[in-house]
Amino acid sequence: MPTLSAPNSSSTETHPGPFVFKEALDRNFPSAYRCDAFVDYSQFRLRPFGMNQNNSIACVSVCRDEIATPFMNRLHNAWNGAFNFSSLENVVSGCHGISGRPSSCT
Repeated sequence: MPTLSAPNSSSTETHPGPFVFKEALDRNFPSAYRCDAFVDYSQFRLRPFGMNQNNSIACVSVCRDEIATPFMNRLHNAWNGAFNFSSLENVVSGCHGISGRPSSCT
């Protein structure tokens, strides 16, 4: 395990490393799609309906922390952009619902 120095301190703390996270993810969410598989599958399933990156925009609601960054990057690349409405209050349950999304994208 790598050892990291704490900022402004001579003490050290042990960091479990990325493999412990992957093991926990696989153990707790065994049937979860990997990021690339999910994005590829979404394109595959939507293509028969004429949806592609030239005429559609991906709308997602994900947390803006670092763990979601690879997923958002992959969506942006696959769909030529993505609209993250996670910061909009009551986007689904509000009086305007998801209809507020198109005006926010233009």
